[in-house]
Amino acid sequence: MEIPYQGKRTTKNPIYSLHANIIQRTENPNVPHYRHYGGKGIKIWDGWRNDFDAFEKFCIENGWYKGSECDRFPKRDGNYEPGNIRFTTKLQNILERDFVKLNEEKIAQMRILRSEGLFYREIAQRMDLTISIVANFFRKKNGTWKEHDRTIEGVTPVIRKESFHLSPEQVRQVLLRNHTERIGARKLARIFHVSAPTMTAILNGKSYNKIFREFQYVKMAMFPHPRADYAPQLQAA
Repeated sequence: MEIPYQGKRTTKNPIYSLHANIIQRTENPNVPHYRHYGGKGIKIWDGWRNDFDAFEKFCIENGWYKGSECDRFPKRDGNYEPGNIRFTTKLQNILERDFVKLNEEKIAQMRILRSEGLFYREIAQRMDLTISIVANFFRKKNGTWKEHDRTIEGVTPVIRKESFHLSPEQVRQVLLRNHTERIGARKLARIFHVSAPTMTAILNGKSYNKIFREFQYVKMAMFPHPRADYAPQLQAA
């Protein structure tokens, strides 16, 4: 297997980065998740801590591959040491962490709630999760969950809320309701099943710009008084 910068102590070598990350999470209390590793007394074996070459040799000979994660197994509360290490997928590693309360059924439920327009806080409250777990799940940029989706028995797969696109008529309704009913971007996002940033872009004219300009022209030409009740007239126009 070809490894970039093999044998070199540089972050361009993925195994060196792994080695450095393990040391940080087990020894540096200022890094995220230290409390789940070093804070619980988990350490890295001295034979690897002080000899990167030995660690790299072990990884290459024991199933490391690009994109894999180093998992402590079979002793989940054990150290990073020979006999207690395996290389696995990111999804499997995340699901087996004792501080993550997700499973495949909850993942499916979260997607359903999100597609219905619920915000992270509301999803967290309904499912007894922290907001950070919910937010991190939907904000993952590395495609972890998307690439490893599994069909859950009894749960119909759903399309993420961000996948929906508004028709021109829906955009006009958005602009109309925002101006006449004073409905904000977050509430409109829930009504029309799009993300809040998408709705904000529509209301600011950064998305669907042509429809936005047409709406502004009609609004300024026909209804100069901002608080007038002209919704029926604008719809008729």
